[in-house]
Amino acid sequence: MEILKTSVHTIDYAAAITTQRNPPESFVDNVLAVFEHAKDNQSVQLFKERSLNTEVLSSIFTIVDSKQLTAFDENAQNIANRLLRQETVTQGSIERMNVSVKKGSLIQAILRDDADSFMYLIAKVQHSEFVDDADLADRTGFSKNQKSIWKTCLIHLDHKQKRILSIKIFSDTGAKYWVNAFLEVDPVHSDDENTKTAFKAIDIVVNRLFGNKKDDKMVFRNNVIATFRKGRMLNYRESVEDWISKINSDSIDADKIKKIKEQLLKLPEEKGFDWQFTPNPKKITGKIRKNYPISPGIELRVDQADDLYERVEAFTDSNGKKFLKLSLEDEQTYKEFLRPPAE
Repeated sequence: MEILKTSVHTIDYAAAITTQRNPPESFVDNVLAVFEHAKDNQSVQLFKERSLNTEVLSSIFTIVDSKQLTAFDENAQNIANRLLRQETVTQGSIERMNVSVKKGSLIQAILRDDADSFMYLIAKVQHSEFVDDADLADRTGFSKNQKSIWKTCLIHLDHKQKRILSIKIFSDTGAKYWVNAFLEVDPVHSDDENTKTAFKAIDIVVNRLFGNKKDDKMVFRNNVIATFRKGRMLNYRESVEDWISKINSDSIDADKIKKIKEQLLKLPEEKGFDWQFTPNPKKITGKIRKNYPISPGIELRVDQADDLYERVEAFTDSNGKKFLKLSLEDEQTYKEFLRPPAE
């Protein structure tokens, strides 16, 4: 795949300016690395255009319609200016929460896919300070390391038929301005749809593969429910890794754990939900088990605790006696069970 044009702009909403950089020819390798990351990244959400006349999409089509892509620089600048305006508005609405829009660089690139189709990359990448080996001067720039990529949008378009083939977006946070205000696109699958489809599919796999391991199934399912109920952006692959890491390997053998992981990672493609979305807790029908038998006459009741397994820890003492250690916030309960030091 051939990179035809590239641009780099520093987006500084604090100073209300965009600064176009003039990178060397070797910079194309860095852009290609960002593009490959965006193309291969599975942790994306699919979007669709609201209209081909929005500022970003119309600018892109103006570029591909121009002879030899001569309209690239002007329209890439338009897109950078739009991001500056939207980040300025966003910063004004969140600064009271002591949160700031991250300052960084906007990379844009247009690539030819075939005779009639192109891919357009828009990526926001992290700024960092470094010392230049050549002259030991302090400089600001960004790394092509994947961790420095905050947001990407990869638009696949058909020039001849003037239509969008796909829009794939990755965001490191649930920032709505990137898709709603800046790109002006809508999700193919809503968060509600993703939540219901994903949770139901996961539940089926868990019920089938854990078999008669009721306790292990309960713990795994509770971890899934807890993740969904947080209502924060969910990276499905990372969530699966987290759930799998908490399986009791003394109870479930390694081959079964591997199979559970493989089946869970097939679900987005098989069932049609996104790899990245923000769950709606109200769409979760499952409930965390509320009563846990401890010993005769004692039972642990849980009304609602999404972080249950972070607040309750099981351990065995040197004599082999099993205990639960609970994070306690109620002062009266603490005093009730406070024992005087042994003499």
